[in-house]
Amino acid sequence: MKVELTSVDDKDQIIIKGENNMINKLKQNINILEKDMEILSSVLNDMNDLAKKSHENIIDLQIAYLNLEKGKGKEMKIINLTPHEINIEGQKAILSSGIARCKEIINIVDNFDGIDIIEKKFGEVYDLPAPEENTIYIVSIIVASALKGKRNDVYIPGEIIRNDIGQIIGCKNIARL
Repeated sequence: MKVELTSVDDKDQIIIKGENNMINKLKQNINILEKDMEILSSVLNDMNDLAKKSHENIIDLQIAYLNLEKGKGKEMKIINLTPHEINIEGQKAILSSGIARCKEIINIVDNFDGIDIIEKKFGEVYDLPAPEENTIYIVSIIVASALKGKRNDVYIPGEIIRNDIGQIIGCKNIARL
């Protein structure tokens, strides 16, 4: 396109003489880009919805896996041995049925301005029932760590869900160490 600067008007605006064809093409390209952005936005929204549904399906599969693999088709009994109600996303809350704990071994190693500095270790697990067929136990991470490699029926809350102010309100799944 050939463009000529022909004059400057009294408002210091440049007056261009030339074909309007280029301007029209630019406007068409802008319209095409705007439509493409709308399509991309819609596709992105669809992908987000699909990701959410996939995540929900994964949770359902994890729970079904627990029910089928461990119980060989029988319903699994889940016992919560933490001091808190366990809210697994998309499931009924699991109330506490007691608290499995580890013995604490404490040694004072120093003192700073009248405050004892201790070394804390965790020992033997107590208040955890013996393994039972078709039963799993949700315990604290301390208890699960103490039993790692010794029992395959202990689980901890998995991925944590927090509310807008950072408080834990549930978990997406359960995990085994």
